[in-house]
Amino acid sequence: MMIRSLGYGVIVLILVGCNTQIAVTGAARERLVHPTPFGARWVKEGMTRESRKADWGACGGGADMGDGFRHWMDPETRKSYFDGLDRHERQLSTCMQSKGYDYRNPQRPGKPDECDAGGCLYP
Repeated sequence: MMIRSLGYGVIVLILVGCNTQIAVTGAARERLVHPTPFGARWVKEGMTRESRKADWGACGGGADMGDGFRHWMDPETRKSYFDGLDRHERQLSTCMQSKGYDYRNPQRPGKPDECDAGGCLYP
C-alpha cells in the first residue's frame, strides 16, 4: 500500500513539474514572439514591400502576409482542413514562383534563417 502511494506521489511530481521555466531571450525570443510570416519569405530582385504584398494578395495570400487560408472549424475533420491548407499553400508557392519570387527558408538545425540579413524586407 505504501509503495503504491509513493508511486502515485512520484507520478504527480512528474506531471506537475518543479516550476521549471526556460528563459528565451535575444534573437531567439524575437523570432518566437514576432515570426516572419510565410508571405514575407518570398523575395525577388527589385521588389518592394508593396509590390510583394500586391503579388501575394493576387496569388491568394492574406493581407497580413499570412497564408490567407480559413481558420479550422470544429465540424470539419482535421484531415480535410489540413489537406485544403496544403493545396492552398502549394498554389501560393506555384503562383509566387511564376512571378519570379524565391522562398527564403527559416532557421533549421545547423542552418541560419535566410531572412536574418534583412533580405526579406519585413515588416
